[in-house]
Amino acid sequence: EIIAEEGSSLTVIMDYSSGKHEGGFFGVQTRLHAGKGSVIHLVKIELLGDRFLHFDYIGVEADEGGKIDIIQMELGGGENYTGLEADLKGRTSSFNGNVGYLCVGEQQLDMNYLIKHNGKKSTSELVVRGALKDKAQKTFRGTIDLRHGAKGAKGDEQEETLLLSNGVRNKDFPVILSD
Repeated sequence: EIIAEEGSSLTVIMDYSSGKHEGGFFGVQTRLHAGKGSVIHLVKIELLGDRFLHFDYIGVEADEGGKIDIIQMELGGGENYTGLEADLKGRTSSFNGNVGYLCVGEQQLDMNYLIKHNGKKSTSELVVRGALKDKAQKTFRGTIDLRHGAKGAKGDEQEETLLLSNGVRNKDFPVILSD
């Protein structure tokens, strides 16, 4: 759990690495809370061996004027499941997510990202970019939920995949909800 108190700023770097052909189970849950006017920068780099089963969940909550910036790189593992749920509950709270990935061989990546706008004039931007090669598979589900009462909220979602081989499978499910 990472908490930025009112008006504070912090940067956290998380590096998950192992040998290229190692395996096992790796699961992590990270919770972020940006207090009023605070800033959290989170950098996650995943370089696990090709026989790992990997689960990674990020929970985000931002109060008034709170800002959370995340850079997430998914470069290893054999079977990877990543998810993020953000609650922009404060006025002018913001979330900025940049996700990169490279899946080769028979790697699988399943991503599910949900950004909930509850605060007035809250903003979000999610950019997901990567490449698939050989028989790699990737599924991306991205949802921006502009909830009732979030007047003036803005959300942007972009996803781009470079297909480097004929044998890859790529599925994308972008959703924008507006109450």
